Amino acid sequence: MNISHYITLYRIQKAKELLRDLQNKVYDIAYQTGFNDARYFSQVFKKETGQNLSKFIKQYRMEKAKDMLENTNMKIV
Repeated sequence: MNISHYITLYRIQKAKELLRDLQNKVYDIAYQTGFNDARYFSQVFKKETGQNLSKFIKQYRMEKAKDMLENTNMKIV
């Protein structure tokens, strides 16, 4: 692994952390992690994680909702 790829992986990891805050917009996260173009950020994210952004966000929201329900008296049907 060269330094460029290592930096890209670090930026994607940071983006994953920022994506967990549902208030953040994808284009803001792209910019915060050093990508000037949200479309390019999306392409790199998919290349490095094997998952597109919308699927990653949807999966995280589902996990968060499940955790919230498990911490209540409600049942998942």
